[in-house]
Amino acid sequence: MDIYGDGANEILLSKVLKKRRNEVFLCSKFGAVMSPNGEFKGISSTSEYVHQACENSLKRLYRSLLSTP
Repeated sequence: MDIYGDGANEILLSKVLKKRRNEVFLCSKFGAVMSPNGEFKGISSTSEYVHQACENSLKRLYRSLLSTP
């Protein structure tokens, strides 16, 4: 689990941005790994963790890709 927990904020954001997706530059961050009970477990930047963290965010945001500069 990420530091942001179950992704409730991303789910809320997806509802707000539903009609304004083309007006938003979407980025994400990751790395702080938490246990299910909320304890900090450490930092991860493995390719597997990055991929899973991005996939989880995209699902919660109902997006197919992150924006690129």
